[in-house]
Amino acid sequence: MKTLIASIASIAAALAAPAAALAGGPTMVVRDVPLHGERSLAVVPHRFNMVAVHWRGPGTVLFTTRGTHGWSAWQAMDDDMSPDTRSGENRVHAWRLGNVVWTGTASAIRYRTRGRVTRVRAYYLWSPPESVPVRRLAIANAPPIIPRLSWGADESIVRAKPQVMPTIHFAVVHHTAGTNDYTASQSAAIVRGIELYHVQGNGWNDIGYNFLVDKYGQVFEGRFGGVDKAIVGAHAMGFNAGSVGVAVLGDYGAAQLSAAAKTSLEQLLAWKLDVAHVDPLSSVSWVSGGNPRFPSGVAVQLRAIAGHRETNFTDCPGDA
Repeated sequence: MKTLIASIASIAAALAAPAAALAGGPTMVVRDVPLHGERSLAVVPHRFNMVAVHWRGPGTVLFTTRGTHGWSAWQAMDDDMSPDTRSGENRVHAWRLGNVVWTGTASAIRYRTRGRVTRVRAYYLWSPPESVPVRRLAIANAPPIIPRLSWGADESIVRAKPQVMPTIHFAVVHHTAGTNDYTASQSAAIVRGIELYHVQGNGWNDIGYNFLVDKYGQVFEGRFGGVDKAIVGAHAMGFNAGSVGVAVLGDYGAAQLSAAAKTSLEQLLAWKLDVAHVDPLSSVSWVSGGNPRFPSGVAVQLRAIAGHRETNFTDCPGDA
C-alpha cells in the first residue's frame, strides 16, 4: 500500500510540474487607443509579445510594432473571430474582434485605420516561453497531443463547463493569422496567450479552438474536454455546434503549410472524424445558427473538412 501511495504521489507531482512552472502565466493590459487622423501612436504600458484589437465601424485597423530589429511591416488586423450565441458564449456587442497576433518582444506600436473606424481598443499580452517538460497524450491513430496541463492552460479563468454534443459532423480549419516567425519553444506561449485573450478579452467561456497545430507539427489540446468528446467551441459563428475547430498557428494567406504541420493536421482530422464515423471526403448539409453570411435556419452544404471561409465572410484559413 505504501508503495502504491508513493507511486500515485510521484505521478501527481510529475503532472503538476508544468502547472507549477507556469504559475506566473501570461498577462494582459487593455487600453483604448485615441484616434487622431490616419495614424496614432500607442503608449504601451510594458513590453508585449502578442497584440489584438477590438474596433467599431466597417473599416480596417492596421498596425506595426517596434521590436529589437526596428519597426515591422504594416499588417491588417484579421477580425474573423466570432462566437456562437446559440452555444451560450458571451459576446462583446458592436465590436469587431481581431485575432491575437504573436509579435515577438515589442515595446511600441503604431496604428492606421482605413475606412470608417470610430473606436479602437487594444489588448497587449506578455506570454513568455517557459522551459517545462512537454508531455503528450498517446492515442491510437491520433498524432501526439499536448494536453492542457502540459501547455499551461489556466483553468482558473475558464468561465463555464464545456457544452457537449452527441457527435461531430464536420471539421472547420482555421489559421490564427499574424506571423509565422516563432520557434517551437514559443508555440505553447502563443497558445497560452490565445486562451487569455479569448476568455478575458473576448469574454468567451474558454479558448475558442478545439485543437491548435503549430508549424513544427505540435498538436495542442484546445477547449477543455475536446480530446475525447464532441465539445462545442467558439471558432465559427453559426457552425460551432456539431463541428471540431482546428487552428494552425500562423498566417497562410500566401505561405504554404510546412510538411510537419500538414502531416499533423491531416492525421488529427482523420482520427477525429474517424471516431465520429465521418468520411473526410464527404459533404454535409448543416443548418446555420446565424451569422452575417448565413442567417439562422439556412441550410449550407459544407465539405466534411471545411475552411472557415466556407462558413462566414473571412479569408481564414488563407489562400494557401
